[in-house]
Amino acid sequence: MSNEIEKESFNPKFLKIKDYKTVEEYKNDFFVKNIVDTTEYYELAILNSYFIYPFLSLKSISQASQELYGSDKLEITYRKVNDWGSKGLFEDNRTSSIQWRKYSVNTGIKLLIINDLKKFGYSNEQIKYILAQICEDSCSVLVRNKKFNYKYFDFYASTFYKTGINFLIMIDNDCNAFYLTEKDLALNITDSLDISKPHLILPFSKYLQVFAKYIFNRENEGVITKSISLSEELPNGNEKYLIEQFRNNENEEIHIKNKKSDNSKIVKTKKTINNIKLSDKEFVNLCKKDKHKKITSTVKDNGNYDITIEETEKLR
Repeated sequence: MSNEIEKESFNPKFLKIKDYKTVEEYKNDFFVKNIVDTTEYYELAILNSYFIYPFLSLKSISQASQELYGSDKLEITYRKVNDWGSKGLFEDNRTSSIQWRKYSVNTGIKLLIINDLKKFGYSNEQIKYILAQICEDSCSVLVRNKKFNYKYFDFYASTFYKTGINFLIMIDNDCNAFYLTEKDLALNITDSLDISKPHLILPFSKYLQVFAKYIFNRENEGVITKSISLSEELPNGNEKYLIEQFRNNENEEIHIKNKKSDNSKIVKTKKTINNIKLSDKEFVNLCKKDKHKKITSTVKDNGNYDITIEETEKLR
């Protein structure tokens, strides 16, 4: 049975939070129904390194906070960060106390969230519980006999930087944290949530947005790319081929079939080119026999062609 993959889009199926007994059940089901077969999932090995590599200074995070709040006031200060670190709200990974601190985007966003939660009067223990859900929680599920482990933070951050989709974090009265699109938030509020209880909404995409210029700065990108080139997490040749196919906007359909007999994958792609002008020689070359390629064509009234190309590739 083949799996049809919808590329370059993230329009999640609406799930009612109230239909699930636990937050974990909701998140796991959301993952299975909306995340496993997306382009972003296959690109995580590369994107994840941008979120965990420590290259931000505290000054950069302070400037990002000023941009976030539209204020000249320093929201994130050395004094605050030292206090939060001493209380275990985030990990300080310096190997020496005299080293200049460098932070990852993940940690930078933690500091912005801590600052916001402090403003709303959350206790240190509540903040630890909320941060663990937002930045560390992962989904561990079995899908088609394959186990997936995936951090929610990585998926939503990579999806935002790639598509610009606005994500929010909703925190309910019991300090449970949910990533939601604006649409999902609105549907849950109108259809399933008990709005008599207080809910806090945090602007996750805005947290990410203020760090974009640091992530995509060429100097930083070079350091990160060099770092991940030494990592064993980089995609192998077959995974790179799949990523290229997902990113190819000409492909209308992608089907993947696993062959258990030799542990290979059969990848079928289909694309259509409409109203293309071809010389007789170009048309003959295009239609040359190839056992991995099937071409169908129709001639239009103006002499141009509508061509459908179906290709099959076996990945071992």
